[in-house]
Amino acid sequence: MGDNYRPVIFVRNEEQRKIAESSKLKLAESGMYNRPIVTAIEPATNFWPAENFHQQFYKKNPKKYKIIEKSRQRYLAFQHLQGRIRLGLKGLTKKH
Repeated sequence: MGDNYRPVIFVRNEEQRKIAESSKLKLAESGMYNRPIVTAIEPATNFWPAENFHQQFYKKNPKKYKIIEKSRQRYLAFQHLQGRIRLGLKGLTKKH
């Protein structure tokens, strides 16, 4: 995928870092995903807008955008359902 597309949260101060770390930890502990949360948390530095052909992608490429968005929604729904099933199975195996 390359460094340009890696998941990252950029923070501007310690408060934002704490919020990001807490959110990342809660998600990791939720059992929703069976892989580690690899989103990096890094200090915000200089920011440059993307090249013009990347700007307003959804307006310039509405058909492609709809396909991407529909795929993303299906993936998120699948991940959510998978997490709920895992949590439900964990609850069924607990000894009372």
